[in-house]
Amino acid sequence: MSPIVFTVAALECTRVGLRFPGTAAHAYLPCSPIGPTDAAEQRLRFKMHSHRILIVLLSLSALSSAQMLPWNCNFDDGLCGITQDESDNRDWMRLDNFTPTSNTGPSTAQSPRFFLYFETSDPVREGEVTRFTTPDLQYSGSVCVDFWYHMYGASMGSLKVFSQTGLDSSTISDSDFFVSGDQGNVWINAKVTVDLNSNNGRVGWQATKGNEIQSDIAVDTISITRGACPVTVSPTIETTTPSEVIMTTAEDVDEVTIVTVEPEGENTGGDDERSLPYSCSFETDFCQMNQRTNDNFDWLRLSGGTPTGNSGPNGASQGTFYAYTEMSSPRNQGDVAVLETPSLLYSGDVCISFDYHVYGSTVGNFYVTLSSNPEIRLLDISTDLGNEWKSANIIANLRSGDRVVFTGVTGSDVYGDIAIDSLNIATGTCEVTLPYVCSFENENLCQMTQSENDDFDWERSSGSTGTSLTGPSGASEGSYYMFTEMSSPRVPNDRATLISPELGYTGDICIRFDYHAFGVDFGGFYVTLESSPNNRLLDVTTEQGDQWIPASLNARINEGEKVLFTAVRGSDVRGDAAIDNLNIETGACAKTLPYTCSFEDNFCDMSQSATNDFDWTRLSGQTPTGGTGPTAAYDGEFYAYTEMSSPRQENDVARLETPELDAEGAICVTFRYSAYGSSLGRLYVTQSSNVNNVGLDIRADQGEQWLTADLSFNIARFEKIYFTAVRGSDVYGDFAIDDLDIASGSCGETLPWTCGFESNFCDMEQLSNDQFDWSRNEGLTGTSDTGPTAAYQGTWFMYIEASSPRQNGDVAAIQTPQFAVTGSVCVRFAYNMYGVGINRFYVVNSRDSSRPVFDQTGNKQESWLTAQIDMELTSGDRLVFYGIRGNSIEGDIAVDDLRLTSGLCSDSTGPDPTDAPVTQYVVTRCDMEGDGSSQNDCRISQDNTDDFDWSRATGKTTSGALHDRRIANVKYPITGPQNARNGEYYFFTEASGTRDGDVARIIFDGDQFRRGGNNCLRYAFTMNGYHIGTLRAYMMKNGNREYAWTLTGDQSPDWKQAAVDLNMNSVSQIGLEAVMIGDFSGDIAVDDVSMSSGRCEFPNHSSLIANNNLETDERWLLCVF
Repeated sequence: MSPIVFTVAALECTRVGLRFPGTAAHAYLPCSPIGPTDAAEQRLRFKMHSHRILIVLLSLSALSSAQMLPWNCNFDDGLCGITQDESDNRDWMRLDNFTPTSNTGPSTAQSPRFFLYFETSDPVREGEVTRFTTPDLQYSGSVCVDFWYHMYGASMGSLKVFSQTGLDSSTISDSDFFVSGDQGNVWINAKVTVDLNSNNGRVGWQATKGNEIQSDIAVDTISITRGACPVTVSPTIETTTPSEVIMTTAEDVDEVTIVTVEPEGENTGGDDERSLPYSCSFETDFCQMNQRTNDNFDWLRLSGGTPTGNSGPNGASQGTFYAYTEMSSPRNQGDVAVLETPSLLYSGDVCISFDYHVYGSTVGNFYVTLSSNPEIRLLDISTDLGNEWKSANIIANLRSGDRVVFTGVTGSDVYGDIAIDSLNIATGTCEVTLPYVCSFENENLCQMTQSENDDFDWERSSGSTGTSLTGPSGASEGSYYMFTEMSSPRVPNDRATLISPELGYTGDICIRFDYHAFGVDFGGFYVTLESSPNNRLLDVTTEQGDQWIPASLNARINEGEKVLFTAVRGSDVRGDAAIDNLNIETGACAKTLPYTCSFEDNFCDMSQSATNDFDWTRLSGQTPTGGTGPTAAYDGEFYAYTEMSSPRQENDVARLETPELDAEGAICVTFRYSAYGSSLGRLYVTQSSNVNNVGLDIRADQGEQWLTADLSFNIARFEKIYFTAVRGSDVYGDFAIDDLDIASGSCGETLPWTCGFESNFCDMEQLSNDQFDWSRNEGLTGTSDTGPTAAYQGTWFMYIEASSPRQNGDVAAIQTPQFAVTGSVCVRFAYNMYGVGINRFYVVNSRDSSRPVFDQTGNKQESWLTAQIDMELTSGDRLVFYGIRGNSIEGDIAVDDLRLTSGLCSDSTGPDPTDAPVTQYVVTRCDMEGDGSSQNDCRISQDNTDDFDWSRATGKTTSGALHDRRIANVKYPITGPQNARNGEYYFFTEASGTRDGDVARIIFDGDQFRRGGNNCLRYAFTMNGYHIGTLRAYMMKNGNREYAWTLTGDQSPDWKQAAVDLNMNSVSQIGLEAVMIGDFSGDIAVDDVSMSSGRCEFPNHSSLIANNNLETDERWLLCVF
């Protein structure tokens, strides 16, 4: 239940006795004279479980006016008569700002301005002490000493409170109060009862230095009053109704007054309620903290490191134990663990200070909220912060009964343990350390103040501002925001300035917030530092529309700096400015796009991962190890690389991380990379939120060249891009990157895309790992009897010049830009291959360079030819055009009028009509005349994972020769063909001796069978017999067998032809499969297998029958001639 507040008419008193009905015991709550008995009131606050309490007021005579109690001192007006002890080692010092040593001592007083502190820098030695005492206090008996202390520092010593008689230090009492060790960067209140044994007793404070200089101790705001300090009374008597207090005096008092008391607040109490200050170091237990039951798993206490390597802390931030979330199995991504404090019996501003640890490559989320307002996150971390403890000081406004809630969320893998330690919650506000977060949900404005040198103030609001057509309609997040009301009495050029608290940090900071600048009369909004009022970090001079706009501002500050937000009134009332979601944190801001880095001067705010075995290095010139790495930068002088020489070992990892990127959605990451060496490990690129989404993955030697990568990612705001290199088996495996560019939007060109080479190469890029380049030309090429006489369209075309110094086999390669499209595309172009020395011209998809999608060799004709190719592209793909020089200078090859359109070629419009024939060429033909083992164009092999093999035959099959069958009075073999379709031989499956379900597979290989893109597979077949099973054409993709064509049952004795469209991207194997049903009359035969580029073309007289087991897929067709 809530504390009960009651009012008692004031009497002169020295103590109040509390006696509970039915008990003989008394508990005493001291008080002191509070003013005239006919006017003043005394408010007593205590926790109780009964509303009937007997209060006895014992009246004593008034004390002499010479007494000095109460005695108060906040050091703002001096030292209040205190005495420095001359028998100690050092003196206390008075200060109004940061103590000289960093990471120790307060930055401001607890009271308005000054405080007293012990400076522990050199030459002060470990264990040295300093003492001060109050003046003589003309009082004998118990006194309550109420004061604030600050003990922040990694090597903190101790503080004690004592009493003594006069200036006689030999009478120093045993410690009435003692505390040691780091208590966090926060002022803490203490109330201590001290017994004074004479009328000249004193109260004193002694500070002792720890083992290093981070040991500054401070004291402020002392108040000493008569009587022992108040105690919390928690009787266990059952509550009764109505609520009333019976108040009476002792025997010499004649009046009894009954006063009715109403409980304050809505908190109903309970065993887990706690008053402030509340702290928990997790050394012995969870300090009455509560594990939520509606989450997925619990927080754990632990000492030492967490079980998962490269995640979690190695030990507590202080002491031995801490609390953490274990993200290993059986945890799943998105699982939640919630730990909350007991109910806190306080209403008002509090400081929540704690240490937290968020480390691991797959960190999920860690955030802190209040139970009364779970939508507002006081702290929200969703990225790896490295293997170090961080400190948080959060100002919040509690309602009585509130809990502070700590939530950990599992990421995509086990490397995301989250930990907390050294929790302390105290009344009042924190010293402002970074990160500083303010969402304006609380009325205290997070210690921000209004300037006294402006014309009007900022206001806190929810919903719309008071003037139409200006200002926001609501907060950017949550409910409240700050804005400037520009209506009367405001006049043009009036200014309002909102000021942050002093920031306890020196170095680079990032100031993030959302702002709103809407209205036709908008005057201006700008952000400055107090120390540099003329340097505007942001200056908005025109209205930006009805929208919240995120801002990220970089600044470099000294400790004590303040940030100022100023709005200027325009010509009329429609010019309200607003801000929300302020976050000031250490380090540079996330980078806006485009972000570039050429490594010429530094790493451009890129950082080495805290989990590295070694780091990336900047270098100019060649890497130290021969036979690996680049010889120079791609552009400029410097690049970044990984040196794989000793002491590096196999599988050592180096990760280079971009800064956080202030962008969300699709981005394009473009860079150059070198992957040259005989013992390369691995180079891969990922995004921070999903390390399993690998954009580039290089595991093999790419030659001594710079290559280009264009990677598309979809990112959340403030993500990073990771470049990870893994050391291979030996030193010859240096990786390098250069010329990094990250831009908004997916990589690549959109369709349609055309290039006629009239002005340039249309952003096509010459590859660097070839022997020469393609050239642009108009008219005749430089050599007679080769090349075109003019462009196919327009004036210009591109070609390879075969003249000297070119040699036989020299290669020229050029690639298109990336294409930001996924799906079917039609590629059309004109080409010329005229000359007796023509060698080869082919085209590949950059993603699978081993499988040409177009391939021609030899002298064709003097005129232009055209090609059209159906392909499947994935966003980021390029087309690469290769020309290979032949054995003489009459070997020029030319390309013109290149066009890419969405969809299949049959669905789109091609080049302008000409008489140039369209190439539909057959590269591979298997006529079965050889045994299939050594043919160049078609290599045939048996699958060793099936049940039996195909056989090669001429004439009838073994079973077919046994009997005949009659169809329309014509005799045919009972099974199998009469002869080969063409030539002498064919392949077949002998059904005799097989069982139902037995399978035989035959595999085809050769250049065309390894090409990507759309291809047409043709073959002749017979399925003649009374017990015919099934014939299938299949592809192996990513280890899975996909059936592209299926036919079952007797199809009569004649040879028939099948034509099957295949998309060969990611295909590792093409084959035919026969399934038997266990009878001798079930022989299946094939002949004349061929593969051609492009989709199948069917003659007009064809009978097209949909495949019987793929009726919904019209791509797979049987062509019966």
